[in-house]
Amino acid sequence: MKQYTELLINKPKLLKDIIGQTLSIDIGLKTRQQPVVEARFIYFYILREKEGMTLQTIGKTLELNHATVLHGFKKAAFWIEQDYEFAQKYITCLSNYYKEVYDMSKDEEIIELKRKLNTKRTVEVEQVYEPPKRPMKRINEVYNKLHILIDKTPEEKAEDLLTRVQAIYSMMQMDLKRKRV
Repeated sequence: MKQYTELLINKPKLLKDIIGQTLSIDIGLKTRQQPVVEARFIYFYILREKEGMTLQTIGKTLELNHATVLHGFKKAAFWIEQDYEFAQKYITCLSNYYKEVYDMSKDEEIIELKRKLNTKRTVEVEQVYEPPKRPMKRINEVYNKLHILIDKTPEEKAEDLLTRVQAIYSMMQMDLKRKRV
């Protein structure tokens, strides 16, 4: 029982050291530099989410109040979902921490986190590289939308719609003539 208590007490110090070695950052520094803040937020997130420590207990380890820890915890949770590079840092630190504390008994969790991260990244990349639509397909889509709009128009307003479409067409023709000249 005494061994377990000592391990529990030393987890914050162990995590500080692991994050320091993994990211080459001292999270105890009193600075707002982005790399230090990110490392500190990873520290907060792991101790709160994975170890279930209270905000106040986590704050005491860095001489910060619980509100600062809560803010960092929430930001880390958001960044893990939204920022690929931050999520990679988090997973690396968590993996190294699990190796030290649990002797890889939590390996499946790390593999699942990496799989989710890579799946999300693949979807983002596919969305960025979506090939542009062919011009004729775009024109057909516009024609279809125009026909739907015409079909929705009540009969008593059909003349008004025709007049407006003709006016728009005339303006477009004038614009084309000006550009050619």
